[in-house]
Amino acid sequence: MSFLSRIARKPIDIVEHKVDKLKTQVKEEMGQAISKIAFVMVMMVVLCFAVLFASICLALYLNEVMESELLGYLTVSLIYVGVFILLFLVRNKNIIFQKMKEFTQYLFGGQDFL
Repeated sequence: MSFLSRIARKPIDIVEHKVDKLKTQVKEEMGQAISKIAFVMVMMVVLCFAVLFASICLALYLNEVMESELLGYLTVSLIYVGVFILLFLVRNKNIIFQKMKEFTQYLFGGQDFL
């Protein structure tokens, strides 16, 4: 290899090295992001099951208190409908979206929450 070809090849080698290093860094960051998202999804599924069983327990308890087989379930469902209506009415308020954004930054960015 001649002297001129080695001189010409050196910047190309440097650029190739930087590109490979950047590819590796991007792969690592993507892997971390995917693992965090998967973890949050698992947490959400577990939370959904917890809310489901807590709702069933509350409905059964209210059935006993109200001495009915259906009023407990109706009461719990009305609570959920009320929460839905409340969320529907405040859907355009920036406060909720700002808090959700702060929470997601806390989960994924490691920043202080609130």
